[in-house]
Amino acid sequence: MKNIDKPIDPRTDYIKEACTNSKLKSYPKLLKFSLRAERIEKYYDSCSGSPNIIFESKNSKEEKDELVYLYDNPPNCLSYIGEQRNSEAGETCPMCGGYFPTTLDHFLPKKKYSDYALLPYNLVPACDCNQKRGDRTIDHCTGARVLHPFYDSVLSIPLIRLEFDPSARPPRFKIQYLLHTSNPHYINLDFHVKNVLLRTSFLEFAAKKWSKIRDTPRRTLPLFDDYCSNNKQFNEYLINLYNTAAEDDGVNSWKAILYRSVAEQRISDWLFLNYKRTAILRILNNRAK
Repeated sequence: MKNIDKPIDPRTDYIKEACTNSKLKSYPKLLKFSLRAERIEKYYDSCSGSPNIIFESKNSKEEKDELVYLYDNPPNCLSYIGEQRNSEAGETCPMCGGYFPTTLDHFLPKKKYSDYALLPYNLVPACDCNQKRGDRTIDHCTGARVLHPFYDSVLSIPLIRLEFDPSARPPRFKIQYLLHTSNPHYINLDFHVKNVLLRTSFLEFAAKKWSKIRDTPRRTLPLFDDYCSNNKQFNEYLINLYNTAAEDDGVNSWKAILYRSVAEQRISDWLFLNYKRTAILRILNNRAK
């Protein structure tokens, strides 16, 4: 989950070129659509891509099929689709906070909202959370919707933390939202977490990473032995690990969420005491031998 820069160029000239190219399979089925391309782009942008405002497309089946076909089989003039797909390679997934965002997520699903199937503002680089989300975009009963990485700046602040009992094996995580319930994005965050984040392997990632931090700190935490003289020093060390992860990967990356949770004083104190207890037991066992 990450707020990223919206594409500078809406590429409407390229979209119109594809729709009016007589050498393409789609010709002449998208000639009327080409006349609407600029208006459609401006409308999407003015609505910030919100499915609360933008309704499903009323294109003919023929138009819908051809727009989806152009996306799946882009001619040279639509090469920006491939470029945008790879634009966040090696970075954090803007949709779920995971890693390897090498696909494109149609924020508004291309089959229901075919007007925007080719629009760069609707094409968000994503990992395989794209397929796992499917068409889940909005709850029409409550108005809650998925957060948009291009438009929702709330994605640039810490949004969630994990609550758990550090002594439990295996750990049982509970998602705690860091937005106040009065925040207008609170219901959107809840919808996003349930329909995007929790459909990924995030909780499995957190469980494995936490187990390594708990059981093998010297192999998992860099320079661990230099920062475990006392509780305060150790807590500051964990906070620095979080800050580094947040700076490198984003405040809502999986790693940053985990370190933010572990750096909570209650968890930090438990870890410190557990490490000290384990060290003392190891010394006593060695003496006994």
